[in-house]
Amino acid sequence: MAWLDPWAVSGEGPCNSLFDAKYVPTPREMMIETNCALKEELLKRSEENNALALHLEVIKKEMASVVKALKEELAKKDEELLALRTATPRSTPRALCTKQAKDAQPSPNPIQLQSTAAAV
Repeated sequence: MAWLDPWAVSGEGPCNSLFDAKYVPTPREMMIETNCALKEELLKRSEENNALALHLEVIKKEMASVVKALKEELAKKDEELLALRTATPRSTPRALCTKQAKDAQPSPNPIQLQSTAAAV
């Protein structure tokens, strides 16, 4: 006889009302709640990935322009180097030896010396 129970009538006691009891969700409700939380996390990470992808595209474009500028500079340097190579003679050991041989006095040929001595 719950209606005569002094604890139930006075509102004082171990359970004052039906709403005081702890609510325990069912496994299905817990799974739905977990699924929603995972979807929110996935959406958040997807937005972060999209932002990073856009940032990566900007970096790729910047790098492409830097590479293009470096290639142009390298081509200019190659042209300058080619111009310097064609403008100045090479200083290889063979070229130096032939230059020194041209600058030096020719040594007298022994046959010519004998013929000059016989003529005298």
